[in-house]
Amino acid sequence: MSKGTQALLAARDQARAQARKLRAEQTAAAQSPDLREAAQKRLDSFLSEANASYRVDGQEIRVTPAFRMQGGYGPTTERATAALKKALPAEVVRELGPRLTVIANGKGTPKEIQRVTQALIDGGHLAGRSGASPRDRVRQLMFDFGVGLDCSGFSYQAHAAARGAPRKLGLEEGVPAPNKSKDLRAASPGDLIVLGGDPGHKVAVYSHRSLPAGSATPSLPGRPPVPAQFMRGGPVHLFEVDSSWGAGGKAPLGGVSREVWLFNESTKTWGYFDGLRGGAFTESKKGAYGHTIVGLFGV
Repeated sequence: MSKGTQALLAARDQARAQARKLRAEQTAAAQSPDLREAAQKRLDSFLSEANASYRVDGQEIRVTPAFRMQGGYGPTTERATAALKKALPAEVVRELGPRLTVIANGKGTPKEIQRVTQALIDGGHLAGRSGASPRDRVRQLMFDFGVGLDCSGFSYQAHAAARGAPRKLGLEEGVPAPNKSKDLRAASPGDLIVLGGDPGHKVAVYSHRSLPAGSATPSLPGRPPVPAQFMRGGPVHLFEVDSSWGAGGKAPLGGVSREVWLFNESTKTWGYFDGLRGGAFTESKKGAYGHTIVGLFGV
């Protein structure tokens, strides 16, 4: 056997060993309540950080980042960056430097978004912004200046927060962990779901549980009732997922939040609450959130 062949076989065996190790780690994580709880605590902490506190007209309010996607609604990344450099105090511009462009591209961290937005509020740029509430006015301010998060900007950071820092995971920013499955029934807290379409979508999994066939309609506070006919057959899988959600160009809508998806195994039907339709329960045979499923990623 030649040395070249030996090297190829050795590389193959090493790759197989790594794959076996990864599968074993995934199985252990899926079966360990302690690991699931730890991941959920980190996801709760990250979502709380995104639901940042702002000082507006002498009161403290909490506002999650607006939805912001390059090529979507609002100013271009270049125009947003230029507007921020002009509107923000010089010390904030120096402090953030090239991160201003990252923020304007929908990929900033929650702390950076809070820093920029509060500086804009303190600089008087909230005056005249439309909105029925202080929260909506802050959202409009974010939207007008191109500040916020897109789905990958939030969900990748949430995925990394739940599992460890990106460098610890051996990942580059924006690159998901190894493909775990195309079957979302294998999802566990901290996993990343990637959906197809134009545009596609990404979410971080907070929880996943299975409701046996014949289960009653689940009670989901703050959301319309799930139609009884959707529950027929089953089992029905219930997912809580974190992301930044599209807003159709309307600043108060969408943005960062935790949403609920359902999947009925027997009918192969997905259900979700459509924020652009007032939270109406919507069904889809196409896939989760009305998108095709690319894969489930996790470490």
